[in-house]
Amino acid sequence: MDLFKKFVYLILAVQEKFLTARLNRTLGTKHTSKRKKVFGNGVMLSLDSLAESERTQMEAEIDLILKNSNYETEKVLDYIKNQGTKVFYVDKPEYLHSIGENEGFIYPQKGA
Repeated sequence: MDLFKKFVYLILAVQEKFLTARLNRTLGTKHTSKRKKVFGNGVMLSLDSLAESERTQMEAEIDLILKNSNYETEKVLDYIKNQGTKVFYVDKPEYLHSIGENEGFIYPQKGA
């Protein structure tokens, strides 16, 4: 039993040295980037706090725009037009399906 206890303490001491060295390496560095990619075991994890903050800011702006327009479609479209986005009204939206589009935002087409 005493041998097992010594073996466990040896493993814990090695692990403590490893973690202390790792901590000392990271404490001295400053991370100015808000984007980080971590690779491990064949899997990539992308940590992107900048995109997350931009998304929450954009959602707050959208909520404000919708509240100011009382959730009326025409007022929202007028706001979109005033910001420089082209808005087209289609009488028969089923024609959009023939060109592979749905009602709503139609992405710019590429090619000739």
